This record gives sequence, structure tokens and C-alpha cells, in this order.
Amino acid sequence: MITERPRPEIIKKRLLIKAIVLISILAVAMIGAALVQHYFYILDSYLYTAEFHYLFIMHNLKDHNIDLFTEYFRPMDIKTRAFPMVLAAHMLQQFCLPFSGQILVAAAVRAFGAVPGGLLSYISFILLGFISAGIGKFLFGDIQSLVELRRYPDRHISLSGTGVSAGLISLFAVPVVPISFTGIFSGFLNIPFKRVFLCMTIGFCIRLIMSVTFFLWNLPQ
Repeated sequence: MITERPRPEIIKKRLLIKAIVLISILAVAMIGAALVQHYFYILDSYLYTAEFHYLFIMHNLKDHNIDLFTEYFRPMDIKTRAFPMVLAAHMLQQFCLPFSGQILVAAAVRAFGAVPGGLLSYISFILLGFISAGIGKFLFGDIQSLVELRRYPDRHISLSGTGVSAGLISLFAVPVVPISFTGIFSGFLNIPFKRVFLCMTIGFCIRLIMSVTFFLWNLPQ
């Protein structure tokens, strides 16, 4: 679909704002690192606890150890600790080990039951999709506009048709395709968030059904 492209001054303003935000984030990160190093003795137990969870998740994702993940999730209160830890596990997998075995949905279902475990995973998918799409749009969303400034004088191509939506749904639906990659790709293409959200809600339902079905199919008889 051909529509009016963004004006050059708007693109320049967006790029300036993004540069300021990135510099601010870097400054906050440096100050935070300095404070943590200075007050490490106070934060010691929290840091070691976070390190334990990080190493546990990363190690068992690499080993595809669904049994340990099930035992890891099972003692957690479904109303408080379960969702943050399921989300953290999905986030580490999607951004650090995107092609590791898709075992977290099965582990959550085994630990909490089909409905609660599936719902925790589905909400995690949605949040990860939005985070990934936001990162993609923030970092790469202006590339398309900058290229079109040179190629088209008065118009740009908006990738919001039915075919693009169907392709996006398919990518979100297939369990082996990382959510982070698809989300960042949608941000790069400047697909509107409303359309991305619609594609995610449909695609992640299919992804969840496929993950649970595959898990049930491979249960020992």
C-alpha cells in the first residue's frame, strides 16, 4: 500500500530523541554499575540469588532438561512468584539462547496444570513480543524511512497488507522461530503495533497449542 512518507524533519527529530534516550540509558547503567560495586556488601545476597537463577535457567536450557525445570517451577506460588520466573525463563531463552529446545511451555504445564501453565506462557509470549517489537522499532524503525528518502521523493511503502499479516502470524506461530527475532523484524518493517498485536494474539495461540500438543504426544505411554 502506497502512502505519504514521513517528512525528513520528523525523521531527524526521531533520531535525535533516540540518541538522547540511548545516551541516558548508558549513563544510568554506568551509575547503577558504580553503585552496585560500591554497595556490593549490601546487595550481595540478592546478586547471588539472581546469579543462581540465571545460571540454572541457562544451563538447563542448554541441556533441554524439562524435568529440572518442572521441579524448579512447581514450588512457586501461582499468584506471586510463578509468572515472574516463567517470564524470566522465556526472556533468557528468547534473547540469549533463541534456538534452544522449546521446553518451557511443557515444564510450566507439568508444574501448574494445562490452563494455568498455558496462560502463564501465553502472557509471557505477548510481553516478549511487545518488548522485541519495541526494540526493533526503536533501533531499526527509521532505516526504512531513511532509505526511502533517497529512493522515493513523495511516498513510501507501508507494509500493512493481508499478506504481511499472514506471514507475521506464521512466524509467531511456529515454536522453533524465536519470538525475539520476529518481534524485532516487525519493528524493523515499521508494522503498526495494533497489527502486530493482532498477529501476536493469533500466532501465539497456535504456538501454544502446537507446543502443548507436541509435549502430550511425546509423553511416555
